[in-house]
Amino acid sequence: MRLRSASVLLLCLSCLYSMAQQTRSLVPDINTVRLLLNGEAGRLPVLRLGSKDVLELSFDDLTHEYERFEYRLVHCDRDWQPSEGILLSDAVDYIQESTPIEEYDYSMNTLQLYTHYRFEVPSDDARPRISGNYRIEVARDGDYEDGLVAEACFMVTEDRVNISLSTTDDTEVDWRVAHQQVLLGVDYGRMSPLPSNPREEFTTVVLQNQRWDNARRNVAPDYLIGNTMKWEHARGLVFPAGNEYRRFENTTSRHAAMGMESLRYYEPYYHATLRLAEPRRNYIYEQDKNGLRVIRTIDSPDIDTQAEYMYVHFELAMNQLPEGQHVYVQSQWSGDWLSPDNELYYNAERGIYERALYLKQGYYNFQYLVSNSPTQPGRTAPIEGDYFQTENEYNVLVYYRNPFDRYDRLVGYR
Repeated sequence: MRLRSASVLLLCLSCLYSMAQQTRSLVPDINTVRLLLNGEAGRLPVLRLGSKDVLELSFDDLTHEYERFEYRLVHCDRDWQPSEGILLSDAVDYIQESTPIEEYDYSMNTLQLYTHYRFEVPSDDARPRISGNYRIEVARDGDYEDGLVAEACFMVTEDRVNISLSTTDDTEVDWRVAHQQVLLGVDYGRMSPLPSNPREEFTTVVLQNQRWDNARRNVAPDYLIGNTMKWEHARGLVFPAGNEYRRFENTTSRHAAMGMESLRYYEPYYHATLRLAEPRRNYIYEQDKNGLRVIRTIDSPDIDTQAEYMYVHFELAMNQLPEGQHVYVQSQWSGDWLSPDNELYYNAERGIYERALYLKQGYYNFQYLVSNSPTQPGRTAPIEGDYFQTENEYNVLVYYRNPFDRYDRLVGYR
């Protein structure tokens, strides 16, 4: 009974945690919010303190009218709530608390008019001074009470611990069937002073394919040996293996591309209908990118301002699920959380779940998850299936706070 209660508590904490960590638009007219690390799509946004790492945040305002947007950095604790023990000036070296976004360009030769905004962090205007979690808030005219339009989250690490990370299909649940076990070691011997109570002072977060909805937070280590914590048979670090991500491209407006059934123009929009999907009953090998989105078009060299927007129609043929169960399109580009904006609805006449999403041209990975609500982790088993041979990416974040610290430090990432 105690094991079941602990599992329920872990799931609840994971749900609250995932809702706090999001990179997303907050209003309908802001689209394609992207956070790139050193110009690369798909990397977890973790800066190394004192390095030359650079994040670029960009988004499209779906008009050709200039808006004055400003941004600010907010330091957060390990649970992604604003840090209460420090001042903003302790966490961020800034010229002014709110910085105008001065780089923007208008779209050209596109049916959908939009203005593309972008800025970099760190910059001369705002630079993180300490490690930990940060949230970027973007607001119209600097109105952070009523004018928030987008947010993005990133981390800054000190690299004070050595981390070993691997996986096995010999899990505490099954052997070579449907799960993967994460094996983890955290060597804190380089920290000064050494932690006096490492089980209490460290917090670990393990992510599968950068998903925050099913993140495993603060699972207790199996044992300590010397200055190293070990997780070798931790039930909390057993993940459903899932399946390879589905994928499509809408890189041209001239014909249907990979993964599409049709591409048609109905004034004033392009409509791309994906091939009819079905639940998977076995492992499907795909050269996927674990939920990645890459904005690109073969019709123009300028992806920022000449890529078109299209309505992409997702269709999934299956029986309607019992009442209370919902189907979502999930990926890195959907904000890695389960949003009503990405929920599919059942069309009883056609016998399919369907949804049209307004997406910029590019290469997209996605999967279909089932959940009882957006605040609960999505399940791969009902539609994608769970297969031990699936190629997944795992990341671990290690936070530290002793009784005398005023904020949660991020001391390791792998």
